[in-house]
Amino acid sequence: MGESRNQFQFRSAIRSETGPLRKENQDSTLEADLGVSGHVLAVADGVGGHADGKRASAETLRLLESGLRANRALWPNRSGRAEEVRDLDVLIRQINRIVCGLGERSRDKKRMASTLTCAWLKNGYMLIGQVGDSRLYRFRDSQLIRLTVDQTEAGELFARGDISEEEERKFPKRNVIKQAIGGTDPEKFEPVITCENFQSGDRYLICSDGLTEGLKDKDIAAIMDPERESDLKKVVDTLVEYSLRNSGKDNTTAVVFEIQQG
Repeated sequence: MGESRNQFQFRSAIRSETGPLRKENQDSTLEADLGVSGHVLAVADGVGGHADGKRASAETLRLLESGLRANRALWPNRSGRAEEVRDLDVLIRQINRIVCGLGERSRDKKRMASTLTCAWLKNGYMLIGQVGDSRLYRFRDSQLIRLTVDQTEAGELFARGDISEEEERKFPKRNVIKQAIGGTDPEKFEPVITCENFQSGDRYLICSDGLTEGLKDKDIAAIMDPERESDLKKVVDTLVEYSLRNSGKDNTTAVVFEIQQG
């Protein structure tokens, strides 16, 4: 359970599994108290086809936390959200450059790459950073919505309403991502930073694509519903176990948190 020194509280639960077909879990998770600067939760997923995905995802989250902590004396004094959005954008771009450099300096000089979906919680709102196809969902008033857009052709078509979720799931090469930490040249790198107001009782899910491979949005909504289950540990267990049962092709990670206003 996480608690912030800001004027809100939340509780959380995390579970990450390798799955029956993978030899290594290349998903990484982060939950960190930043003191007066709030709290951060994140998922990073090492990208298949690139060298050392586990290192890429772990380094991505290590750099995210250290970057937020290094600037926490500055950010509480920011006069507006636009400045914080810009600062998070700059930080994620710096992380991409560093991880690109790590790949270039590796023995085989192969790029290592990772997705990143992060939620930086402040007083009454959160900043969301998105790279790749991990996702952030919100469950509020019995409705589940995606707060991020997968940086894939299929994800962008779905977000525009051009294809259904069923068509998205069957889309050719739907897991080929257009952006990745460490896998995209810094000159072409475009993270997406958005801002979300939260309310007491809101539930959020950050997950890797391994989880959504095995669960449709309607399945996630049913499991996330607080009227069905109040224990967040049971919620993440159900999400991960059902997904592994239905698919199990990839590492599967769920970070669930619920806002409780102070």
